[in-house]
Amino acid sequence: NTQGGIAGHPLHFAVQDDQTNAQTAVQLANGIIAKGAPVMIGPTLTASCGAIAPLLKNGPVDYCLSPGMHPDPGSWIYSWGPITTDLLALNIKYFREHGWKRIALLTTTDASGQDGEHGVDAALALPENKDVTLVAREHFNVSDLSVAAQVSRIKLSGAQAMLAWGTGAPVGTEFHAIADAGLDIPVGITAGNVLYTLLKQYSSILPKQ
Repeated sequence: NTQGGIAGHPLHFAVQDDQTNAQTAVQLANGIIAKGAPVMIGPTLTASCGAIAPLLKNGPVDYCLSPGMHPDPGSWIYSWGPITTDLLALNIKYFREHGWKRIALLTTTDASGQDGEHGVDAALALPENKDVTLVAREHFNVSDLSVAAQVSRIKLSGAQAMLAWGTGAPVGTEFHAIADAGLDIPVGITAGNVLYTLLKQYSSILPKQ
């Protein structure tokens, strides 16, 4: 802005809080559209991005901060980072190439978790993964304080690696249960957790791999 902004137009950010609630996100998005803002950044959750998508058929440009959002070609919506289907396919490829072919999935029941589960199924359907088996498929609510039972079943399944699909507090719940159960196998997590401050917070219970 001190140099004139973009093409002579000063840049202004109006920050609004959707409180990680899809209904609130829709209300705020409607207000932003009504004011004629050319660009929206957010929401940060898959469910909220999906909820506002129908409002954006004619713009404005929206940069969803979730890789779980899969915008339609030619739409006004962009998503952050590598999409979850690619991320999961690469994670399973990594497991397979290291000889870990018995995989477990522990995922949340919300929109992000469901998107992750679809991504796992799509990856396992690829010809190169024909020898990879999902030996446990477990779920939990983002508000659950413990997933000890789910992790216990994963341990009994003989899984050689697992995907802990949750972001923020839910992945912490998963890490706690993994550590408490003494489950020592490689763990894949979502890109939303690749934050130094977050992982430092869980440093005492992080899986070894």
